Parts: sequence; structure tokens; C-alpha cells
Amino acid sequence: MEKLEIYKLDSNAVGVGKLNDRPCLCDGVIEGEEIEILEKVSFSKFDSVISYNLIKSSEARVKPLCKYFFECGGCSLQHADIQYQKKFKINRVKNFLKHIANIEVEKIEYIDSEKQYEYRNKIVFAVNDYQLGMYKKNSKEFLKIDKCMLINSEMNGLYDIVARWVRINKIDINHVALRQIGNIFVIVLIGDKKPEIKRLLHDLKSTKYNIEIVFNKNDAKKDLITDRLEIMYGSNPIFEYNDLKFPISANSFLQVNNEICEKLYNSVTNLVDNDVVLNAYSGAGLLSAILSKKAKFVYGIEIVKNAHDNANDLIKNNNICNVKNFCGKSEEIVPRIMKEISQATLVVDPPRKGVDEKLLILINDTNKIKKVIYVSCDPNSLAKDLRVLKNYKIQEVKIFNMFPQSEHVETLVCLIRK
Repeated sequence: MEKLEIYKLDSNAVGVGKLNDRPCLCDGVIEGEEIEILEKVSFSKFDSVISYNLIKSSEARVKPLCKYFFECGGCSLQHADIQYQKKFKINRVKNFLKHIANIEVEKIEYIDSEKQYEYRNKIVFAVNDYQLGMYKKNSKEFLKIDKCMLINSEMNGLYDIVARWVRINKIDINHVALRQIGNIFVIVLIGDKKPEIKRLLHDLKSTKYNIEIVFNKNDAKKDLITDRLEIMYGSNPIFEYNDLKFPISANSFLQVNNEICEKLYNSVTNLVDNDVVLNAYSGAGLLSAILSKKAKFVYGIEIVKNAHDNANDLIKNNNICNVKNFCGKSEEIVPRIMKEISQATLVVDPPRKGVDEKLLILINDTNKIKKVIYVSCDPNSLAKDLRVLKNYKIQEVKIFNMFPQSEHVETLVCLIRK
């Protein structure tokens, strides 16, 4: 049997070793560990371990709480203790900044989540042969599960009801998304054909759940919640944040970890002091509303119509007078706004792919943006974008552990113009 020593984890938390001078990858291991390979598959540039025996274990190894961990692709670090996860995530951000943006950051503040499990307020499950589950690691192979450790017991109870309804009634949908917004639970049924929900409503009647059921017509068989929404039962829930209240539609963006979201948004707000703020990729407008308390004026820009409408409802219902929302592409609307102002702070919280290149070039070339506050869910795209912003220097970097037990983090970078 071949033996393999793991000398590092890659950016996806996959173990890397060397076998006959070729990279050999293995899931579910930690650097410093040694394995005996039972089965592997070879690709053009690397080998990948399918099954193995653990010969030498790391002191950082812990027993995963989830019985599906070594198969399911939802988590990647349940087998590592909290301190190891912290070290891995800090180094992950540092390495992307160093090797892609050529930026070396000495000091990074790490803000951990109090909840290491049961923290998610949104989750998407795949449907296969009328069963609900997740996808296996690094594949689109389906894995049936009976619960997820990242959501609370109430959401897992709702999952049981929906899964039984899909299975017994052979409901033809592609994905099911569950969201918890305050005490309201949202069920999003994603597929090409709208299902009949009478039996689901019957099953839910005996529970204490406050429910909204939404159909999302999406024939692409992807788990993305698009704007083709139809409320089948209930109404959009009211989201409450401190003294703010506003309705949220099924596809409006909210951070998945409420506790870390509050810490993140507080940090962003502390970087704004009576500034004119351009808030690009502003979602349902929550951050714009929070920023309005310290900013002179806030312009929110969001491309998703439902989220834009939510943002307008938010400022109307909460009597906020110093926010104006625009619906459209940030790279098209920001230049229009900049013609009307002399100087501003730009806040961006883009999707995983990062900021549009046209907007990046505009930011880098203009003298009107004195500060950029960048919130990122992907350090890879963050580093690529910072590489473009050569006329700015980093003032501070913070990592927020928005996604415990996975390799992902939320990163906050404050840039000031050179």
C-alpha cells in the first residue's frame, strides 16, 4: 500500500501530498497527517485519493458532529478544531492577497462566530428521485440526508415535513430552499412546473410554523433563486434589525449568519463618518439603511428588482430621508451618480465573482472616491479586484467567520486613496 504525508491544505481545504513527484489530493485530512492509500484515481496533472486509512493523526483533529461529513460537500472543516480553522482561514486570505494581488498584510483581525453549528438562516437542498439531500464533495453526485447540523432544530423539523411531502406525493421540483427570517419560515420550491401544495399545507397545519411558500420557476436545474417568483401561500415576512423593519422577498440577499452579520455591518458603519456613500450591490437595502445613520447621504444600487423594491419599502416604512435607491447594474449607475457629487466613500458587497471590471477601472481612475470599503465572500475574487485598484492602499483587513465548519469567510477590507 502507498503512504502519503499531507503537507498542506489547499484553498478549498483539500489535503495535498506528493506521490512520485505528482500532487495527490485527499479530502478530510489535516496537514501533518499521514494516510495509507486504499484507492485513488489519476488525472492528467494530479492523483486523487478515494479511500484511505489514517495512520498518523493531527492534534487538531476532532470527531465531526455530522455523520455525513466525509461524504457531503456542505462542510469542509468539521474534522478540525476551532483554532486550526481560524489559522487556516487567516492564512487562506493572506495567501490570496499575497500571490494574486501582491499585497502582504501583517495584521488581520479575526472575528469568530459564537455559534459553530446551527447558525445558517438559509440553506438549499437538491431533489433527486423525490428525495431531498446535498451533493457529495467535489461532485454533482446526490447524497440523501435526514438533517443538517448547520441549521437549527426548527429548520430541520421543517425539512422533515417538506422532504416527506416531496417523497410521498412525488413532487417534481429541482431544489428546495429554506429561509428563516425572524419567526417566519420561507419555503422556496424551485423547478420548471409549479407543484400542488394542498397536502403540504395540510401537513404544516399541525405545527407552530409561520410559513410563506414561494414558487421559483427555474428550468435551468440550478439552485439559484431567480426573480421569477410567485407567492403561493402567506406573504413576504417582515425582517427586523435593531429598530429597522422591512419586508423581504424570497430572493433578496441577506447574510446567512445573523450574529456575524451584525458585527460585520457595525464594522462597516464605523468606517463611515458623515460621508456621501455609494453602496453598490446593495441587496434589500439593509446596509444602506444602517449606513444612513452615520452618512450624510447614501445611494443604494441593486440589480435585482425584488430586492430594490424591498429597499424602497425599507426607507419608506422607516422614514429614512437620506437614502436613494437605484435599480440596475452598478457599473452603469455609479458613473451617473458620480457626475452629481464631488467626493464619496464607496461600499461594495458584490457576489462571489467580485466587482465588475468596468466599475473597478472607474474607481481606480477617479479622484472622487476617497475610500473603498470592500465586503467579500471570496478572497480569490477579492484579491483579483484589489490588484486592479492600484491607486489605493489597505488601511485595515478583518475576517468574519460567517461560515463555521467550511473554508469560507467574509472579509472586510478598507482602502484609502494614495
